[in-house]
Order: sequence, then C-alpha cells, then structure tokens
Amino acid sequence: MAGHTSLWWPEERIKAALDTKFIISRLRPENVPRLFDLPRWGEGLTSETYMEWILLKAGRLFLILDDIGIPDRIFALVDESHDDDDLPMAEQNIDLLVLSPYGNDPALDASFFNTQWRFLVRGIAEGEHVTYTENEGVPVEVARATTSSGVQGRDETVDKVILAGTVCRVFLRTQVQIGGAPHFFSSDEVLAEIRALRKLAHQHLVSIYASYFVDDTVCVLFTGAETDRTLHSFLTDEPPSFKRLSKEQRRHTLITWPHCLASALSWLHARGHAHTAIRPSNILVDPNYNILLGQFQALDSLLAPPRVNDLESYQYSAAERWVHKAATPVYPPPQPPAQSQIILPSGGRTGRRKKPSKLALAPLNESPPSSPNDPRPDSAASKGTVIRIGLPGSPSRFSFALSSSSSSSSTSTSSFRHRNLHWVKKSLNLIPTPSTTSNISSSSSSSASTTSLISPPPQPPTQPTNGKTPKQPNSPQTSSPLPQ
Repeated sequence: MAGHTSLWWPEERIKAALDTKFIISRLRPENVPRLFDLPRWGEGLTSETYMEWILLKAGRLFLILDDIGIPDRIFALVDESHDDDDLPMAEQNIDLLVLSPYGNDPALDASFFNTQWRFLVRGIAEGEHVTYTENEGVPVEVARATTSSGVQGRDETVDKVILAGTVCRVFLRTQVQIGGAPHFFSSDEVLAEIRALRKLAHQHLVSIYASYFVDDTVCVLFTGAETDRTLHSFLTDEPPSFKRLSKEQRRHTLITWPHCLASALSWLHARGHAHTAIRPSNILVDPNYNILLGQFQALDSLLAPPRVNDLESYQYSAAERWVHKAATPVYPPPQPPAQSQIILPSGGRTGRRKKPSKLALAPLNESPPSSPNDPRPDSAASKGTVIRIGLPGSPSRFSFALSSSSSSSSTSTSSFRHRNLHWVKKSLNLIPTPSTTSNISSSSSSSASTTSLISPPPQPPTQPTNGKTPKQPNSPQTSSPLPQ
C-alpha cells in the first residue's frame, strides 16, 4: 500500500521522523562532519554537539529550514542559541534570524513565517477531542473531493481526510453544525453521543477514532476509510496481489477472517448492541487484507449510512424483520372483462365458440308398433329368441323374449326374466290342454285351434339293453302335458 503524506507536522510525527539518519540525508556532504562538533560557544558551557542540539531542542526549527530549502543554516542558528522555544516568531522579528547568508531576504522571511505554523500544529490522538482556535491550524486535509457518487456510496456530508500523525492515516469525516438546522444540537449533546459511541470502538469494526471542534462545527473521524474493497468484490474478483501470496499466507488470511468478524460481533453484543447490517457489501477489506465489519445501526446518528442494495438487504437481513401481519384481503366486485381485454393462453384475443350444452331431458317412450303381429325393427324379436303364446289376433296372445344383445342388458334384465317366467307358468295353467287322440288329418285341421309351441330338441336314440329294439312312440298321437 502506498504511504500517505501530509503538509502538517504535529509533535508525534516530528519525533517519529527526526533521527540522525534523516538529518544527515538533508545536509550537504561537506557539512556532515560538523554535526558532531561542539558549538562555538559551547566550550566549557555544554557538552552537546550540533547533532544532539538538533535532536533534543531544535527539531522543529531544522524541519522548517529544510522545508523552505535552507537546512544548512541550522549551524548559524544553533551558534546564536536558537531553539524550538523561540517559535512561533513574529513576522517583524524573523529578519533577526538572518536566514540568507547574502543579507536580508523578505521573501525568505515570509516563507519562514508561513511555514512555521505547519510544524506547530497540535495533533489528534486516538480517543481524544481537541478544540482548535480560529487561527490555529488543524492537522487534517481532504484526501479526495466528494463526488456525486459520494464516499463509499454515502451522501455529501461524508468525506475522506488524511490525519497527520506518527503515520498519516485516512479517515471518514462527518461534520455536525452546532445549533444548526435541522436538529439544532448543542455541543454537549454531540460530545455525549461521541463518548457513548467511542466505547464501542473495535479494531475490526467501523468505529469513532477521534473528534475535534473548529468554527462552530464538531468533526468526527471514523475508521474504515482505508479499505479499498468489500468482501463481495473480493470474492467476485480476487485481487492479483492476493494471488501472488504464498499458499500458506493466503490460507492463514482466509482462516483468520471469521475469527476477526466473530470477535467484533461478540464485542458489540457484550455491550448491548446489534449490528443489523451484516452483508457482503458491508464487510470491508483493506490493502493489507485486514477485515472489519462495516457501519452498524448505532452509528447512524452521526454517520450517514451508505446506500444499500434492496435485494441484498432482503437476502441478508434478519428473518424477523420481514414478518408481515396477515390482513383480510378486500377484493373489488368482479367486473366482466371487455372482449378486447380477454387474452387466451395462446396469446390471442378471440375465444373459440363453445358447443351448446346438452339438455337434461328424460328419455322418450317408444311408440307401440303399428301392428301387433309385426315387431318393431329394434324390438327383441329382431335381435333374439321370442316365445309367442296364444292364437294370432287373440286378446290373450302374448310374447316372451330372451335377448342376448349385450352383456349389460342381460345382467340388467335377469331379475325381470325371473318374474316373467313365474307369471308365464301361472298363465299356462289357465290354458286348456288339447286332445291327445287324433290322427294326421285331425291334427292338421285342429292345428289352428291348438296352441303352437316350439318343440323341444330331439332326444338321441338310446342303446338297447336286452338286444331288442325299443318301441318308438307315436309322436302325433300323444302330447306331453305342459309343466305345472
């Protein structure tokens, strides 16, 4: 990751940067041996060399001279016993320093006067609240102007700034106007909220780092600005720098991440807060592959939340947040659709003509035949065996049919046949038996007066039992009585 730099030099940055190696690197080579000599006035008065004087007493003064391009003039100023206690210097007194070896130089004096403020600024340490006066410098500068898309998807109230310190770091900054619309917060109310949220700070959470007051505005600095990608973008497009790491380093990083997130979440829960916004786009990864949970609900009072994808918010939110109460639906009265609004499954608008429904009418009774002797074309006589009893034209003549046209009709009329057979037997008892003594001529003449029956099938001849031929009965002379 490329290091950040700043124009501001608070005390902690000066102490971190100023050392022997740095001082030697800023001087001309011919002046380097002089660093380990005693000042001209130091014989018998001090044992400190030029190097020790710069490191202990004149560090800011050396850096100011180096910034305006005359670091070698430090020897002349030490010879005059100048140190950091002489700063800041009034503009009219700077010419006493004799910054130019060629005489008075107003431009160089003005440059020294303006530059000295950047090295006299008070720093902002973690967890502190610093109040700056109107003319005092603040060690914060905007890292990137806010665009229309905002910082990390936020609105224009949030920007990205660089805070000068031992290491220059990037933070998110939000500004709260004291007594301004729409909330009209007082300074005490804002500071109380900052102190309460500061207790939730964690290295794997977006947290409040520090705050400062300037020009009737409370500015709050938040961590998480150094992250350059989210967990969603990391998994979608793994960065090439991560792929170049060894397999062991990559495995160690990925295995450590769940522990870091669990630690941050446990920290929040132990203090009575829930995150409520855990989703891949709100889990941040910095260039060093450190991971942290993004903004949680409690910070919304000071930090504008980022824009959220509705689908992702629905998919990763807690299930109980999407429970809807059941309501009785109110349906409007049905309206018959217009013919042009009817759309069929095939896509057309014209429906097929429906067939007329069948009328539920009882079956018609068949008309009797025109003649009692001629059966109907669809009667049982044309389809099966018919037994007729009685003289033709006689009122007592009737017919009995055994039809086998279908299995269904035979099964459905079995009970009916049984009742008819019983009725036929009773009727036969009422019919007189014809004479059994007749001849051939009388039988033919009396055929009209006798009852015509269908003769039974002939019986096969029986074998003789004693070698004699059995006597054949006279068929026309006798007639078997009808069954009772």
